[in-house]
Amino acid sequence: MSTARSPTALLPAPVARTVGFTLLATLGVVEWARMVGGAGLLDALPWVLAAVLAGETVGAAGTLAPRLRAPAAALAAALGFVLAALASGLEPRLLAPAHWSELGAGVGRGLEALSGVTLPYAGVDPWPDVTLRLGGALLVMLAALLAAWPREQGRGFPFFALAVLLVLVATPVTAIGSPRSLVLGAALAALTVSFLWLERLPLRPGLGVAVLAGVALAGALPLSVAADRGGPWFDYTSWAEGLGTPPSVRFDWNHSYGPLSWRREGREMLRIRSTRPRYWKLENLEDFDGERWVRRGAPDQFGPGAEADLDEDSAEHPQWDGQARVTVRGLRGDLFAGAGTTLAIDAGSRRATPTFSPGTWQADEELAAGDSYRAYFHAPRPNQLELAAASAGSRGQQGDALTLTLPLLEPELPAPGERSRPITAVKLQVSPFSVAAPPLAENERRGTTEPGLLALQNSSYLRAWRLAQRLKRGARSPYDFARRIDIHLERSFRYDERPAPVPEGMPPLEHFLFEGKAGYCQHFSGAMALLLRMGGVPARVATGFSPGGFRRRQGEWVVRDRDAHSWVEGWFDGIGWVTFDPTPSATPARSLIASISAPNPSQASDTADDAAVGPRPTRNPGGTRGELDQPASGGKAADIADGGGPAPWIYAAGGLALLAVAAALVLWRRRRRSVDPLAPADRAIADLMVALRRAGRPVPPGTTLTELERRLGGAGYLSALRSTRYGPTASAPTLDQRRAFRRELASGLGWRGRVRAWWALPPARR
Repeated sequence: MSTARSPTALLPAPVARTVGFTLLATLGVVEWARMVGGAGLLDALPWVLAAVLAGETVGAAGTLAPRLRAPAAALAAALGFVLAALASGLEPRLLAPAHWSELGAGVGRGLEALSGVTLPYAGVDPWPDVTLRLGGALLVMLAALLAAWPREQGRGFPFFALAVLLVLVATPVTAIGSPRSLVLGAALAALTVSFLWLERLPLRPGLGVAVLAGVALAGALPLSVAADRGGPWFDYTSWAEGLGTPPSVRFDWNHSYGPLSWRREGREMLRIRSTRPRYWKLENLEDFDGERWVRRGAPDQFGPGAEADLDEDSAEHPQWDGQARVTVRGLRGDLFAGAGTTLAIDAGSRRATPTFSPGTWQADEELAAGDSYRAYFHAPRPNQLELAAASAGSRGQQGDALTLTLPLLEPELPAPGERSRPITAVKLQVSPFSVAAPPLAENERRGTTEPGLLALQNSSYLRAWRLAQRLKRGARSPYDFARRIDIHLERSFRYDERPAPVPEGMPPLEHFLFEGKAGYCQHFSGAMALLLRMGGVPARVATGFSPGGFRRRQGEWVVRDRDAHSWVEGWFDGIGWVTFDPTPSATPARSLIASISAPNPSQASDTADDAAVGPRPTRNPGGTRGELDQPASGGKAADIADGGGPAPWIYAAGGLALLAVAAALVLWRRRRRSVDPLAPADRAIADLMVALRRAGRPVPPGTTLTELERRLGGAGYLSALRSTRYGPTASAPTLDQRRAFRRELASGLGWRGRVRAWWALPPARR
């Protein structure tokens, strides 16, 4: 294609097309980058450079022979898409076939997240960010290839390319708006004209600029109105929602003890990147209201901080600190998931508020699929000796975890003439495990404290109290007491999601402990927490999810609806809250735990979540069916957002260099052929001399074609050349003759000779 400038053209046609595309593409990527938190022109400019280079290479392929044109263009396009992926910042290893499944799953996850995340995206899950950057780079690359694709008449499909570039500009406008819609409209109109017709603008001084300015002003107003309209040009949210997960699930974490009604469809709730399996807590159920364990209070940003949930010696155990990156999938609600005591939540633009229960957090608005955050927590993992040596509640910490609301069988009626309500319940205060003192009952109406045993005799929980005292008798430590409760529940009870109905007037946990002896996680955890408190060990119920299943390739724990669970936390002085799970291990929520393996070091979290390593324990100390505790990985794994190994720009620079060399070679060959002064017959003879020299068969000066034909044979190839050069009619060699002559050149030289012959006389070019 000639690069000469038309006498009336402002710029040569190829230069004008490249300049017009580059300007419009730059506007598009700058707008697209607004959807990526912290991104700007410097982040998006490599996308344009890669697209321009790939487009020029594809366009240059149009100068090749017809049979090579399409394959060369397709190869250049494929390299262009690879280069676009690298220019977007994608980790190079994900382009290897072995990691395509990981890349596909991650991009799918990012697309799902786009229907719910807030833009510009600034969350901790890297995949929405990766997907946005990759999408922008691939779109501008697609536009460049469409604009430059070789055709029989002309070059490219400019209007299709324009449609793609408009998607780049319009999508962020409809997603997050535009503060300068009039300016954007004028720029878009002017650059659209430049892209489509810059090569035709007149050369007369000032006229081309005037035409552009006029078109810009004429198009600015309607385009700005279109930019401000409520309906999107390309509704990415509807498109992304079509790729998303089914409707989300909401859980009521308060205990009910009725037939289990939680959804158990295997739907993903959360994905969590952490170095070890943990119980993922959403709520603490700290209050026993006389029938069930319930959540305490409401969120209060001025309430007690997370430090109130820690032992006073927690700073001496930094190895129990950790963090996890959580991505919401199908879980609906405003509670953040953490482990142990969650110290802080980094949720980007979302605001995290401490709930009334220290160590749990709530979002300022409901979390949606695709939202991600990082939870920082303190989760004690003591060994058996540490637990056996610890007291429980003797220091005065967590004293409110030794109280119980006790309903009275016979309410205390007000005295004659009094208008106060009858007393139907009292608050039972239990002494710490090591303090040999009877419980006390607080009478709120009279404002007095009375012997708690009298209140117990007037309640439905006398048998539970006696069971707790029997299990406590002979226990050497609070931990030994906890083990005895666990063994009791293991030996005499069974798991049942449809327990027998509770008789009217009987508390559910009393019925579970002494009559039904069958239930699910709520029954087991509620009963153990009740017995622990009655024995003087501060305790509470925790709700959320069991660890889930580990996906080694993604390095994440996949938490599903069937992992919804309830367990117990007991307080030990000098340690803090320790996880116990009395529910039988074959339950749906725990059936995956036995098969969970520790993350491979190469797939661990991108953070040093836990530094402690040592002998590998199986379950929580002493055989209690507690949190699975496995050593942290020793290595620091690559995270998609951080990337390991060489910087992506090294690979991108290498790809740019390869494309630049390819484009230069094609352009050099096109120019050489366009200015070649030799006639076709003379060019054929010159090519023959080069082929003989490359094949290691040079001929002395003055050798004629007849002598050469007599010496080499040539299977008709040399005869056809001689006829073309000297005969009355041209008779170019056929492809069969060319192949036969190539075999003659390689004859007797082995495989090296065949390679040299191919290099010397490649397949014919038309």
